[in-house]
Amino acid sequence: MTASVGDLDLQVQATANRLRLIQIDCADDDAETRQSYLSEVIEQSLRQVMADQRREFLERLSKAFATWQSEYTAVPPPESTRSPADDREWQDPAFLIERLGQLTAQMEPQQRQAVISRLGELGLAPVSRGGDGPLSQEAEGRVRAALKLDDDVEVDASRVAELAGMLAELATALDQVARSTWEKINVSQPRIRPPVRRPLRESMALCAGGDERTPPHAVEPSVEWLRKLIAAMVAGVGAVGFQWGNHYVNTLGPEAVKASASVGMMSNREVCYWRRYQELTRQMDASTINHEVTRMIEQFIAQVMG
Repeated sequence: MTASVGDLDLQVQATANRLRLIQIDCADDDAETRQSYLSEVIEQSLRQVMADQRREFLERLSKAFATWQSEYTAVPPPESTRSPADDREWQDPAFLIERLGQLTAQMEPQQRQAVISRLGELGLAPVSRGGDGPLSQEAEGRVRAALKLDDDVEVDASRVAELAGMLAELATALDQVARSTWEKINVSQPRIRPPVRRPLRESMALCAGGDERTPPHAVEPSVEWLRKLIAAMVAGVGAVGFQWGNHYVNTLGPEAVKASASVGMMSNREVCYWRRYQELTRQMDASTINHEVTRMIEQFIAQVMG
């Protein structure tokens, strides 16, 4: 991370002011002594400037304090501005790590991730295919939208990863139960089937493992299908109960039995109604009722899932 133009200007002006003071104070000294003092100040200032900005620094300094360049040609050129102390520092791993920490503190997340990736390539950091880095803009946007996070709330990538693990456990368990249940009750709706035959757990494992043929968008249809299936099943609990209740009342309720009973002129109405009720319920048992309710659930789910 390079310094800003404003910071460099301040460094140039500060150095030029120091050079002017030294020139005044050493006016009675010989040229070699003045040159030594001026060179020392410039060398000290250069140590505070990034290497890629030292040439520009010297060019600006020559304009702000032209005397040093015209009178003192012994000042090292830009390519030779590093002192032996600089060389020792740049060979010190502890110094380099400290300097890297200072630079990365000012970097954007994408820049920091690029540094981490490069260190991984050099074997100086654990290699990751993206799980340890910041969330992508798209992924963070989905998290914010799903959780309705305010813009000023910072998303913690490590916690999102933990939450993803919890949700993966939940999703794979629900997928197993929902698929199994649907396979049992689905006898007349062959078109309502998962977009991928393999369980969701296997698709998610391939995606998380970096399989090129299973990117996240390839898993999304299976997740969406599972969401719709579970929503239809849950909604069906109440809807089918009401539907069965209507069916019972319309078929076996008192008014329905009376309407369907045959009553002769001399017959006892109550006896006729009872006989009709027995006729209607004779074929009804637990298995028959279960079959009818199951078919209602199947049809309701098919309607919801379209």
